[in-house]
Amino acid sequence: MLVTLLAGYWVAMFVSTHVPTLPIALPGQSDKTVHLTAFCGLASLLMAWQCSRGQVGLSHLLLMWLMLAGYGVVDEVTQPIVGRVCDLHDWLSDLLGATIGLAATWPLASRLFRTSSAGQ
Repeated sequence: MLVTLLAGYWVAMFVSTHVPTLPIALPGQSDKTVHLTAFCGLASLLMAWQCSRGQVGLSHLLLMWLMLAGYGVVDEVTQPIVGRVCDLHDWLSDLLGATIGLAATWPLASRLFRTSSAGQ
């Protein structure tokens, strides 16, 4: 279930960042907030999925962060293909979102999946 949710979210993120034109943004809405929020959600789902597969240590955390950072780079550098802009500040917002998502989800998901697997 989690892997399906993670894959669907990731595909939706990729598609939404590779559409040639954006819908009209709401007044006062920064696209940096959208980047941060999207990567926070992706990182949270990735952490929950990883915790559901077993205990997660610092090496797992670092590997997930590097993977998300790499995905952020790929996402940004491929956007000009569809007429979008590659922006360093968008990538930095992606990194912040990934950091927050992983850090916030790690303790909760670790406890949740440790508890659920112990009861089985």
